Amino acid sequence: MKTAYLETYGCQMNLNESDVLGRRLLEEGFRLVDAPEGADLILLNTCSIREHAESKVLSRLGVLKRLKNGDNERLLGVTGCMAQRLGGEFLAKAPFLDLVIGSGAYPRFFDALNARVETGRPQVDVGFAPDFTMEDRPELAPGSVKTFITIIRGCDNSCHYCIVPFTRGRERSKPIGQILSEAAWCVAHGVREITLLGQNVNHYRDGEFGLAECLRRVAQVPGLERVRFTTSHPGYMTDDVLVAMAEEPRIMPHLHLPIQSGSDRVLASMNREYTWAIYKRLVDRARELMPQMALSTDMIVGYPGETEEDFQATVRALQEVRYDSAFLFKYSPRRGTVAAGYDDDVTTEEKQRRLAIVIQTQRGITDERSARFVGQEVEVLVDGTSPRDQHRVVGKTREFKNAVFPGRPEWIGTLKRLRVTETRGVTLFGDPIEPAAAQGAA
Repeated sequence: MKTAYLETYGCQMNLNESDVLGRRLLEEGFRLVDAPEGADLILLNTCSIREHAESKVLSRLGVLKRLKNGDNERLLGVTGCMAQRLGGEFLAKAPFLDLVIGSGAYPRFFDALNARVETGRPQVDVGFAPDFTMEDRPELAPGSVKTFITIIRGCDNSCHYCIVPFTRGRERSKPIGQILSEAAWCVAHGVREITLLGQNVNHYRDGEFGLAECLRRVAQVPGLERVRFTTSHPGYMTDDVLVAMAEEPRIMPHLHLPIQSGSDRVLASMNREYTWAIYKRLVDRARELMPQMALSTDMIVGYPGETEEDFQATVRALQEVRYDSAFLFKYSPRRGTVAAGYDDDVTTEEKQRRLAIVIQTQRGITDERSARFVGQEVEVLVDGTSPRDQHRVVGKTREFKNAVFPGRPEWIGTLKRLRVTETRGVTLFGDPIEPAAAQGAA
């Protein structure tokens, strides 16, 4: 039996793909190990969204290279978005690599692996597989109650700062029947919450089925407690999705809706295909349907040409929308994108200043949005015990808040009610509310 080690960088989709690849490796007779030193096959599943992410991978490969010295039987490979972007160029940067498998070529992974073993030559595959032959049946850690299912790959948009269309290819939607089959398999293996994934999940389409109907169908899988989805594009979010969220109790009231900038001028330069007014109407409609809905976002500051006036519009957007949480970044160019050809005219120091302002602004808003839960009862899906205190359990609320409270390991995988007594950032603390019989039995 061969051994394999997987190390993952990047987003939820990368994590999902590593889990699925891990399952396939097990099916092919590999044993997964926890450290590269004990592996015959070492794989880094990579991210390419920012230059810093790629630098981390190259640095890590420099360390792992030493494990190959004098050992021609040990194979080292990279998969994912960075592999897709660089292709054969990766071998120039790291000539000791055995496999370079792009994010579109996962279904052919074992073809490339077998070719490397048979020929002894490095294998590069960055072609895009046309379908979803590699099913989302992940290698679940013991006690796992949450997982991801990819429902659409690729992106047909052309946001000028984004490398994703180059690393993920054109959009390909998964058949609804396959999604439901995968969801049922996950539930049979202990999963109680599934997040549906896509670079632009709003574009999901299988014949008559769009995202709203897909969410409703998955929510009806027997034994599944919760459904989430990400990432949405404000230009393509439709009202039927919001209505489905409001009507179906198993679809969670949390929406990740990247705004990127509050300035119409910058949004146009980014080619985001919506304005601040359109975005705000969408938020207002969502909150009309779901007053308790939680909202998160992505935001970039220091984009080429962003003036102080543009930046202040972004700060006002934060203050007006009042997100529960936000992922905040300073702009960095990515080779191959349209924006990489722009004059990067906002200085590094100014980008850092603007980033510090939005971080501080959002921190206060996050504290305020979390504090509204104090004194309320919330529902928590327990997914583990606290690493700091084994007498406490952790989980997520319906609104995607972290929750920490006294509990028992046997609660993992169950829904519990929590009365919130205090908050810190996006984390809620409190006391469990159990039926009297359960309390007596304890």
